Amino acid sequence: MTTPEPAAYESLERRLDEVLGPQDAGTLRTMLSRLATKEDLGLVQLDLADFKKDVKHEFTLVRAEMVSMKHEIIGAFESKINAAITSQTKPLLITIFGTAVVFAASMLAAVLLLA
Repeated sequence: MTTPEPAAYESLERRLDEVLGPQDAGTLRTMLSRLATKEDLGLVQLDLADFKKDVKHEFTLVRAEMVSMKHEIIGAFESKINAAITSQTKPLLITIFGTAVVFAASMLAAVLLLA
């Protein structure tokens, strides 16, 4: 699309003044001057593309941090569970061994008494 010549703009502005009146034509010009140009929209698209890249990068960092935290939490639970099991294993084995010794002694005594 070619850019109209200045005379075309002047003709259009005069026609606007005739049709709308000077005050309404001025209001319309003010409103139209606030509209974005194609160049403005191109800059906005570039800004949005950069923003999208930044957001994607931040989400990647957040995901990586969440995975790291997940592994830390799992590691903490595993160490606590291992500590709990380990702390209970020794007393349990001593109890089982003691019970077996008492049972064996009782059996031996019963055999000796009956013989």
